[in-house]
This record gives sequence, C-alpha cells and structure tokens, in this order.
Amino acid sequence: MDTRSWKHAAGAWLKSLCFALLIAMGIQVFLVQPFVVPTSSMAKTIKPGDYILVSKLHYGPRTPQSVGLPFLDLYVPGVHLPSARLPGLAEPERGDVVVFHYPPEKKPIDQKPRT
Repeated sequence: MDTRSWKHAAGAWLKSLCFALLIAMGIQVFLVQPFVVPTSSMAKTIKPGDYILVSKLHYGPRTPQSVGLPFLDLYVPGVHLPSARLPGLAEPERGDVVVFHYPPEKKPIDQKPRT
C-alpha cells in the first residue's frame, strides 16, 4: 500500500469517527442521556446503581452551557454559554419520574456528574 492510499484511508476513518462522535453528542444533548441512580429514593421501582435513559424530548432539552467534550469531561474553563430550554412534547404530570442535578455546585449543569 503506498503512502497516498494510506493517507486517504486514514482521512476517511477520521471523518467517519468525527461524524459518529457528533451524532452521539447530539443524541446525548438533545434526545436521551444515560444516568446512574445514586440513592434509594425510588427503591421499589428503581434501585441504587441502576442505569436509566432519560428522555429529553418530553419536557424539552436544555441547550449546552459550556464548550467541550461531555463524554470525556473535557471543558474549556471559564466559558459559560447562556442557557435556554427548547420546547418539549409534554408538560410534567403528577407521578412522573424526574431526574435533577444535586447538590448545587458552581459549575454549569452539563458539567455535573451523571450520578
């Protein structure tokens, strides 16, 4: 294999990898996000340590508040974007299970641990 075809193949793989990463980040930011249940507050239905997928479409996804790579927890320090909630498909109803970020910290919500 000559150098030119090797560079072409490496470039094609890099483009594919970047595209897949962008799609995965878009899914996490706007559609669904994985979480680990940290406490036993819902012990009869959801146990501590369970993995859940949270739909962001139902109540409206929030726009990112920082610049970085969420999968690697790498963020540009000191850069905070304005927060906005996009329209959702429904309103919260009595009995819905909700996920929230606690305890409050001085960093943007999208940088808090998913536990």
